[in-house]
Formats: sequence, structure tokens, C-alpha cells
Amino acid sequence: MLWSFVQTFGKQGIGFIVFLWLTTMLEPEDFGLLGMALVVTSLVQAFSEVGFGPALIQRKELKPSHISSVFIFNILVGALLTFIGVMVSGYGARLFRIHELEPIIAALSVGFLINGLSLTHMAIAYRKMKFRELALREMVATSVGGMAGIAMAYSGYGVWSLVAQLMVSWGVATVLILIMVNINIKLREASMAAVRELWSYSSSLFLFNIIKYFTTNMDRFFIGYLLGPVALGLYAFAWRMVIFPTNAFVSAINRYLFPKYSRLQDDIEEIEQSYMVVLKIVNMAIFPVLVFVVIGAPLVVPYLWGEKWLAAVPIMQILAVLAFLRSIISPVGQVMKALGRPQWLLRWSIYITIVVLLFIWYGATVYGLEGATWGITLAYITGLPINFIILKRLIGLSPVKMAQALYPSTIAAIVASLPALWGMWSRAYSSIENMVLLFGGGIILYGLTVAILDRRFIIKIIRRLKHKLIPA
Repeated sequence: MLWSFVQTFGKQGIGFIVFLWLTTMLEPEDFGLLGMALVVTSLVQAFSEVGFGPALIQRKELKPSHISSVFIFNILVGALLTFIGVMVSGYGARLFRIHELEPIIAALSVGFLINGLSLTHMAIAYRKMKFRELALREMVATSVGGMAGIAMAYSGYGVWSLVAQLMVSWGVATVLILIMVNINIKLREASMAAVRELWSYSSSLFLFNIIKYFTTNMDRFFIGYLLGPVALGLYAFAWRMVIFPTNAFVSAINRYLFPKYSRLQDDIEEIEQSYMVVLKIVNMAIFPVLVFVVIGAPLVVPYLWGEKWLAAVPIMQILAVLAFLRSIISPVGQVMKALGRPQWLLRWSIYITIVVLLFIWYGATVYGLEGATWGITLAYITGLPINFIILKRLIGLSPVKMAQALYPSTIAAIVASLPALWGMWSRAYSSIENMVLLFGGGIILYGLTVAILDRRFIIKIIRRLKHKLIPA
């Protein structure tokens, strides 16, 4: 799991630094334009992988014909989708009533072909749990792409610096994975019969990817369409500051859970115990950060990024609630996939898509940007009971056990917030030194409280990390 964390946090950490740098040089509108373009290209991208990657990871007996067939299939699909993306770029621009979007959508569409070359190699790397190679690949690609984006932003290219950042990262990542993961592709082994063998599993994930598009892009679509690029830029800033880091942490765990739980398909008790550990780790790492966001965003954002991003503060505070919900819900999908229940995952995605669609549309039209953000948050609240039922049926994990796992870090986060709350009440944030002192005191309080309430678990995790870093 360690290299899975290095992979995700190395990439996201570098990407986050680049993002913060770019926010000082670009305007909210630039990020909003990119967000609109990605709404269109993400719809096409939903068809790009057809679920064969997870099928290659999950399948117990994998034949060379499966690998060769999927590789050829992914390249053909990538080329087709690049063509489609270029062709629909004009329609996408007219949809948002912004002519400048057309060349941006067309340029981003080239990424379908670039990524199509790497999808099979990525699946094999995850199947073999080559997280070290994947980590190095992600960090190098993100760094090179980030430097390209910063250089273009410094030269005054505006939104095109964001486009260049993505495309350079995709290209470098594809070249590196082709070098790092050696796969013997043989054209004569490729066949539709091998594709059909994987389709029974991947078909549900293919539909899930399509549904997932609407779930993950409806917010950007409605905000961009109804409220304009500036509102979408503010939302993108808040999302990147709050949801993106928490997603990175959870994604690092998810990348590890799927192949691991796929290997433990017949040992439900072991999966339940592992899931409890994961739940503790996720909440212990994320919850105090989200509390800090709620309390500290009004002070930190204008101080570090200026008044142009001040309107994003209430959006960040609402998204902190959503981030907590997603951190609990997201790993459930890995359990469904690993235990051969992609149909369940598909049904869940259909439900959450419909609810998010209704809530976010109403929130955006009636209450504006904050209403749209509350809409998606309330939609996920309605989905919590469904995920509790799924975990109970698949691995026997009850909501009571989950609450027991979440209890120590939740109480500790509340205790840790007291210095910051006192600082706001007494107006002690007169200088950056006082801010650092009060929030630093909160971090110390959090660590001490967790150590008192969950001492055995902390010791257990430290021993595991020590064993990973310093093998006996």
C-alpha cells in the first residue's frame, strides 16, 4: 500500500503545487473554460476503456490472447474517439455559447489516442501491483506537464497553458508506462473471442463508466451552463482545494484495495477486517483536514491567493462535508468490483446520478453556486444508507462497527478545532504567526487525542510502516 500512496500523493502533491502556482497567474475564467471543455471531452472519454482494464485485473486466469486483444481494441477505440471529439468540438462550444471552446475541445481530444496506448499496460501494472513503477511514472509526467503549463502561463497563453499541462502530462505518462511495463503483444493472438470472454465482467463497468460521467460532470455542466465560466472557475478552485486532495488519498487506497480484495475473494472475514482498518486510516487522515478547511478557509484563502478567489470560500466549506461523505462511500465500490458485483455498482451509480441531477439542477437554478454545491452534497447524504446495506450484505460490516471505527478520529478532530475556534472568537488572527500557532496547537491536540483514544491501532500502524520501510 505504501507505493500506492507514494504514487497518488507524489502526483497529486506536485499537481497541487502547480495548480497553486497557476492560480496566481491565471484568472478564474481560464479555469472555468477548461472545466467546460472537460465536460465535453469527459463524455467521450466515458467510452474509451470499456471496462477491460478492471477485467484484466480481476480475472483469475489471464491468457496472452486477452492482453493482446484488449491492447489492439483500446488503440482502435482511442483513435475513433479522437475523431469523434474533434467532430463534436463545435457543438460543445455552441452548447455553452462560448466560441473559444471549440479549439480547446479539439486539442484535448487527442488525449484519447494517447491514453489508449497505455490502458492495457496500466491494467497489467496494477494486476502485478507494480506501484513503485506507477508512482515514478505519475510523478515524472505530472512534473513535466506542470513545468510546461507554468512556462506557457508565464508567457501569457491563458487557458492554453492549462491545456498544454494536461497534454504534455498524458504524453509523458504514456511513453513511460510503455517503457516500464513489458508486454509481449502479438497481433495473431488478438481475437473477438478473447474480447467476448472479458465482456461479461466489463460490460457492467462500461455502463458504469457512462453513468459515472454524468455523476462526476453534472456539477460542472450545470454550473458552467447556468452560471457561466467565472462561477465554474470558482467552483473548480474550491473543488481542487478540498475534494481533490481527499480524493487523492482515497484513490491511493482504492488502487490497492481492488487487486488485494480480488485476490481475497473467498476470504470474506479477512476483507471485513481489512476494510475496518482502511476506514480508520481514511477518517484519521481526512477528517481533521476537513475541519481545518471549514474553520480556516475564510482566513487563509484571501491571505494567500487574494480577493479574486474570496468567493470560493463558502464553496470550500460546503465541499468539506461532501469530501467526508465521499471518503466513506468510495471504497465500497472496490468491494463490489472485487467480489464480482459490477451490476450492484452500476445500480448504485444510476441511483446517485439521478439524485445528483435533480438536486444540483434545483440548487443551481434557485440558489446559485452555493445551492448547486449543497445539492450534490445532499444527494450523497441520501446514498449513505444504501452503502451501509451493501457492506452488510457483502462482507457483514454493520453501521455500528463503522461508527466504532470512526469514533476516535472524529472526537479528536473536534477537540483539535478548539484552539482555532477560540482564535476566531477572540480575533487572535492578527498575524500569520498567530494563525500558525493556533492551527499548530490544533494539530498537536489532534495527535494527542487520537493517541489516547486509539493507542493500540496507532502502534499497530507504526509497526507495519516500520516493517515496510525497514524490512527485517
